[in-house]
Amino acid sequence: MACSAPAGVWAGGSSRVVDFDGTNYLLEDGTVWIQGKKGYEIADVKLSSIENGYGLTPGGGLVGLDGGKAVSLAQGVKALAGSCLLKQDGTVWELGGGQVGGTAPQASLADCGGNLTASMNPSGQIYADGKFGSGKLVAAVNAESVVSLRATSGKDGQDSVFVVLYRTGKLEAYDYLGFDRADLTKYVPRPIVEDAVSADYSRSGMLAVVRKDGTVWHNDISNKFKLTEAYPGLTGASEIVYFSDSYLVLRMQDGKLEAYETGSGKRFEMELPAVEELKMELEATDLAVGDKVHVSIEEKWEGMAARTVPLAEANVTIEKPSLLQKLPDGQLKALAAGETDVTVVSGGQSRTVHVTISSNQALEGGAYLDGTMYLPLKGTFKELGYSVAWDSGSKTFTVKQGSRVIQLKQGSASAVVDGKPLAMPGKVQTVGGTAVFPAALLKSALGASLDWNSSYQYMTVTMGKAVMQITTPRTDQIIRQEKLGGLTRLIGKSYWINHFDSDYRFQKVTIEDIYPEQGGSFTLYFRLVSGKLVSHTAYDASMVSELLGNSENFLTADPYKTYKWSQSTWSLVKQEKVAVGMNKEQVLLSWGRPSSKSVLSSRGITVETWSYGYSNYVTFTNGKVGAVYGS
Repeated sequence: MACSAPAGVWAGGSSRVVDFDGTNYLLEDGTVWIQGKKGYEIADVKLSSIENGYGLTPGGGLVGLDGGKAVSLAQGVKALAGSCLLKQDGTVWELGGGQVGGTAPQASLADCGGNLTASMNPSGQIYADGKFGSGKLVAAVNAESVVSLRATSGKDGQDSVFVVLYRTGKLEAYDYLGFDRADLTKYVPRPIVEDAVSADYSRSGMLAVVRKDGTVWHNDISNKFKLTEAYPGLTGASEIVYFSDSYLVLRMQDGKLEAYETGSGKRFEMELPAVEELKMELEATDLAVGDKVHVSIEEKWEGMAARTVPLAEANVTIEKPSLLQKLPDGQLKALAAGETDVTVVSGGQSRTVHVTISSNQALEGGAYLDGTMYLPLKGTFKELGYSVAWDSGSKTFTVKQGSRVIQLKQGSASAVVDGKPLAMPGKVQTVGGTAVFPAALLKSALGASLDWNSSYQYMTVTMGKAVMQITTPRTDQIIRQEKLGGLTRLIGKSYWINHFDSDYRFQKVTIEDIYPEQGGSFTLYFRLVSGKLVSHTAYDASMVSELLGNSENFLTADPYKTYKWSQSTWSLVKQEKVAVGMNKEQVLLSWGRPSSKSVLSSRGITVETWSYGYSNYVTFTNGKVGAVYGS
């Protein structure tokens, strides 16, 4: 049921609900609670009545109650009239803005239900449209005796019936087919009851009537002009405030509003709705720095369907905002390592999710000195979500997160944590251009767990379930050495470039470093005599050995010292050219090994042909180039 709220959440308690339009609540002090994107909120306007998502101010202003906002629409309004409004000048207007035609001139009373409008002027003339016709004069009565008009066009809009309630309690209906058979220009009213105090139609056309004894009766499909039975268990009513097919909202004789479920017979005192259940879920709660996770927030209002609340609109608090950040797209971003709570609050309910953030990349800059592990000051605390400020005058670092303040002075073995001194096993100092501090401070000041890995020379810092690692220079060396294995023997060796790089042919290079990459490949760094660095990546260790062991790529000795050739010959070889008269060694160094060879010998003459691919040939006669063929 869209209106029940038995929890009673109106904090003031002094102003009860006096009107309800199926969605919004009006309190007796004029305060209106509007359902918007963030749930129910108090509008910045005072109203005297509400109906169908609109409100009327005491001064005759029409206000639209849409999406949690009150928007002023018109002035000079006398009353809300179902799906229309009655202006002080006697005209009737649709709530959407257009004037309704065919109403009683200078109307003083009106009601719109579906496709039917019924209106009455001070002379007692009652007009109707819909299936009655356009501006049809249906009846003439004593205007002062009439309390209200209620109109309906039925469930499918194919009907036109309205009821007139008199001060005496008489309730009678006018049907568009209810002609006076003696005079077809006149309509005959259909009597319903003589003891009514309030009547209203639901949207489907069902009629409910409050009788003087406080009971509430209704008609049925088979006889729309007869009240067939009373709603069971419903007594003490004085007025129908809102009527849907599934429930009634009634003003009771004691002035309170009650909701009555027509199906179950349950009764509820109308109070402001409260959040009955609140849910918040994160895609993941164990995060790494830099991760983004979507947040799902759902409110279940008492008696209402659940509502998904966007993160940007929810009342969400992050315990440590330096660790976790709200993003406009409805996600949370992990900024730093540590643990924090995320709490959402709505309507007196709250839910908290605990989030753990680890650092998935080891932090460099640690130093292991005289049995004590030191951590990079700025890097460590920033990774933990702390701000770090340096005062050159006092040579002091001030580290902050929320209310926690840590002061570390250069050269001092004492820290100040939240105003209290704390001894450290070593002093704050600079190593390799980086300020470091003893790791033990994280344990004594922040409750962290410390684990020193002597095999790889790094430290693991654990805060709850959050983990970060800090390495030393030896860490990378040890890991590199493990990955390189036998390749370490190649570092420092010198070679002479052959066909590996034509730009540096026959120049001496020294392997300055071999760096293991992710995926098992290795990058070789060659230093030329000129100082220039040249790199090359091999896919695995065997390829490194093959690359360097192949004389087509590299030579193990200075070719200029190995071969005492003329300057002109060296010029041809460096340009990878072959000329008549060159010997086999010169051709091998110039063009490399042939793809195939053939030899013919006769009468002391040996002819040898080297093939390079499909179109280049070199022919040797007794060891000397006799001819060169090629494209």
